[in-house]
Amino acid sequence: MFIEEQKIILPKIRDDLKLLETSVAEDGSKRWLLFDPVQNRYFNIAIDSFELIANWQSDIEIEEFVAILEKKNYDIDADSLKIFLDFLINNNLIVCEDLKYTNRMKISLKQSKQNIFKWLIHNYLFIRIPLVKPDLWLEKNKNKVDFLYSSLWQNIVLVLGFIGVIFALRDWENFTSTFMYLFSKEGFFYYFLSLVFVKSFHELGHAFTAKRLGCKVPTMGVAFLVMFPVLYTDTTNAWKLKSKYQRLKIVVAGMKVELYLALIATFLWSFAPDGILKSILFIIATTSWISSLLINLSPF
Repeated sequence: MFIEEQKIILPKIRDDLKLLETSVAEDGSKRWLLFDPVQNRYFNIAIDSFELIANWQSDIEIEEFVAILEKKNYDIDADSLKIFLDFLINNNLIVCEDLKYTNRMKISLKQSKQNIFKWLIHNYLFIRIPLVKPDLWLEKNKNKVDFLYSSLWQNIVLVLGFIGVIFALRDWENFTSTFMYLFSKEGFFYYFLSLVFVKSFHELGHAFTAKRLGCKVPTMGVAFLVMFPVLYTDTTNAWKLKSKYQRLKIVVAGMKVELYLALIATFLWSFAPDGILKSILFIIATTSWISSLLINLSPF
């Protein structure tokens, strides 16, 4: 006795999803981004998936949809279409009007809920804890930092940094001896405060650069990179930018800010009196931006 296979009816794709054209692939073919504003997620799709979405028809059987596509010279089989349908369902990109799809998504959600121990095992490489939603504040203040993105400011910092490096080299023994101060309790405390200060500006560099390029910055907070705490800025929206150069500007903005702070701190260190301020300037001028390079260039 054969049991007739249940017919699969295509669900509706959510209306709030957005298709954005992005930079071409390495082989020159066009690519698009499917943006989910609810989850703030981007999905990279190629021409095949783009045409499936563009021609999508809901409330019909898979076989009927395949026949419609064949008339439009779009070659796809039912199994490949089922794989694409699974992608839509598993990523919550459909409207759940059918009880079958609703139950499937409930089961998927239930399976994704694990106890805290299992969750840590599977997510220990990178855990994010959002603390603030800065997008509105960034929008109001983005014009106030225009000067910091100008060629004039860049030249001023480079000149000051060059002068600071010359003075530091002339007083190299005194400069390097400050490093021993970090091994004291007081030195470690000021090192921590300086690091928080510098890393905060680092993340603001990412955030303001993304905002100036028209991207939304939904959250900023603390992330645990292999259980090591670091600050983070959610610049996922940068995926909508077609220009790889613009996306790269967002990526390197944090390190650029730290480098500028290091150059300014080196200059100020040369003229600061001995004491806590001089030690803090030394921290900013050396260990802070070095740690930034190590973290940001980490393969993790």
